[in-house]
Amino acid sequence: NPSREISEIQPCIGDGCVTIGYGIIGQKQIDSPEYEWIHHAMKYTAAHNNLQYNQDVKVISIGEAHKFSKYITDNQNKTLYGVLFCTEEWKIGNVSVPCKFDKFDYDMKVYAMYFNVSLEPDIFLKHPITPGPHDDSFLRLKISIDNGIMEYYAKEKKIVPPEISATASHYPMPADRFLNGFSIITFAGPFYFFFTPMVTFMIILVEIAKENEQRLRHGLSVLGLKSSSFWLSWFITGIVFSILATLVLIVVGHICMFEFFWNCPFLITFMLFFMFSFAMIMLAFFLSTLINTQRLAYAVSFLFLLAGVVLQVLLTNTLLVYILFYPSDIQPWNYI
Repeated sequence: NPSREISEIQPCIGDGCVTIGYGIIGQKQIDSPEYEWIHHAMKYTAAHNNLQYNQDVKVISIGEAHKFSKYITDNQNKTLYGVLFCTEEWKIGNVSVPCKFDKFDYDMKVYAMYFNVSLEPDIFLKHPITPGPHDDSFLRLKISIDNGIMEYYAKEKKIVPPEISATASHYPMPADRFLNGFSIITFAGPFYFFFTPMVTFMIILVEIAKENEQRLRHGLSVLGLKSSSFWLSWFITGIVFSILATLVLIVVGHICMFEFFWNCPFLITFMLFFMFSFAMIMLAFFLSTLINTQRLAYAVSFLFLLAGVVLQVLLTNTLLVYILFYPSDIQPWNYI
């Protein structure tokens, strides 16, 4: 995967919010020379990330480690990142972990970094092989602290301070073999494409039943028009509705980059959905001769919609189709 530059740490937004709060485990005063390297490292971190020291970056505890934890607990969601420096002993329960190592030929600095777990990216419903979430700002904080420490001791020795630079990259993720070649059209296309023509069917059936109930059709006879004029007007209306619904369905399919619409000729897809919608209009005309109330038309139209949904769910199940159309008593040479 291509690498990218690590961006600066973004300041915490909110009243009283601290971007980087740091604590010191030690018994000396906060302005003790022993802690000078710590303050220098945090000032360096603030300066190289466009943050304000003592405002965005400031001391939140000094003394025992539990004081740092107490501040975080008492000020929940008020600290974006935390850094705890250890200069003596780190007491964890009944165990004391030393932070000074006199037997080594070099000076080791011990600190721990904390982050706000509520800001961690959510991995719910993501694929199990997806790499864990990462935080570039957390890596930037680590690099800034280390560079600040090195700069402090380089100035003491009057040498050019070294500097750590890094780039970040996503972990490579192997292709999921279950989704390889997966098509939403193949999986559930008939289920969704069924609704668009059904909308036209429901509108035509309900509106004709409404005119029958209000006896608007008889008004045409008073004006000297024939019944054919009534049906012709609704026929033209149904054709227009079907054309518009079909065109919208095809355009949306192209916008969503469905392979079915891109690989199949326009004329075939248009005739497929248009003829289905036209057939539903003819069914609406037939049912309207048997229905006299608008309420009954609503009930019948929803009944057909529900029946169609059930059929779509059943017939998109390949196992059920195999059981229905390929019983076990058929000889193998009869299979298509």
